[in-house]
Amino acid sequence: MKKIFAFSAFLSLCAAHLPAADVSADFAGGNAVIAASAGGKISIAPDSSGCSRGGNYWNFRVRKASGKLLEISVSGKNAVDACGAFVSEDSGKNWTPLGAHSVRRCGDYAKFSYRVSEDAAEVRFASVIPYLHSDFKRFAQSRGIAIRHFCKTERGRENVFVELGNENSAVTAILTCRHHACESAASFVLEGFLSSAKYAKNIRVAAFPLVDLDGVEEGEQGKFRKPRDHNQDYYRTSRYAATATLKRILEKLNADGKKTVVLDLHSPLFSEMSNLATRANGIYFVFGKNGKKRNLAKGFSLKLAERCNESGGLANNPELDVDFDPFLHDRRPITFAKWAERLENVMWSAAMEIPFAVPASEMPSTPDQLRNFGKALLEELDAHVGIVWAHSGK
Repeated sequence: MKKIFAFSAFLSLCAAHLPAADVSADFAGGNAVIAASAGGKISIAPDSSGCSRGGNYWNFRVRKASGKLLEISVSGKNAVDACGAFVSEDSGKNWTPLGAHSVRRCGDYAKFSYRVSEDAAEVRFASVIPYLHSDFKRFAQSRGIAIRHFCKTERGRENVFVELGNENSAVTAILTCRHHACESAASFVLEGFLSSAKYAKNIRVAAFPLVDLDGVEEGEQGKFRKPRDHNQDYYRTSRYAATATLKRILEKLNADGKKTVVLDLHSPLFSEMSNLATRANGIYFVFGKNGKKRNLAKGFSLKLAERCNESGGLANNPELDVDFDPFLHDRRPITFAKWAERLENVMWSAAMEIPFAVPASEMPSTPDQLRNFGKALLEELDAHVGIVWAHSGK
């Protein structure tokens, strides 16, 4: 026993003197509080600076770890999703899910291990697949989609939007994404939607892919930002340039009598963090309270699910759909979709929650699966608007 103890002590001493890996979140989209790094063991926590509640987005890199077995500990029982974390060995160009089986949950910590390839100069780990402005720019260029600027952010960046579809359409579909900076799954759905938008017959599409652009680029949670986040910035005077500009755009369309459909894309809280755990593992809509508009949106949800289920791809689940929380008083934060529904010429307005996690699956959705869902979303919305417009007699 003494020999075994002595050998164990020797191994511990060697591990303590192994050169520490270089752990950092100092890059675009990076987020982590590095608590400890020694002998291949790394402890981190999500950085929720500036937020009223803790977040679950984290994204960090490790260098000088080629061939090493890394043991990662992430504090916060909600910081690793049901389907595990993601890893990249090519500086974030491609990501691989580690799967639910990789995660060991220990009280307020989640742990997983990963053997770094011998030829990997660096490895990145993230709670979700990050999606930055450079990713959207690369997508738009590959599709020949012209990017336009619509405002300058508080930190001096030029925020962007795109327009596609039938220029002569009487209906404009307004799509927004990343009101909460960390919710990247929705960005892949938007890619799929926009990849088919130029073929739309009944709608003109205006898409705003990175509403909280500063938060996206600087790796911030965005959600629960103090004193209010971008999605809660539609009450009276907006504090952010992007939200103020979006309000002016929709108010102008409304004043000009232009019919619009508004869809705000989000990703839900991780399943363990949500008090609606089932919803956190399924795609669902959040509707408004206006009866006529809500019924139109609900009908769209049902038809979209039917289309997706027929194709065998990812599908929304209408049984998970919910209404907006009722307004408690005038000072309650008003979300973008809630605010837009109040405009007379908005046919309907809704938010959609799109998680990476898949119900009853060990592995998360892939970017291509999310893109295919986005294509189905565009096709059904185009058909839906055509039918509604025809029935209106216009």
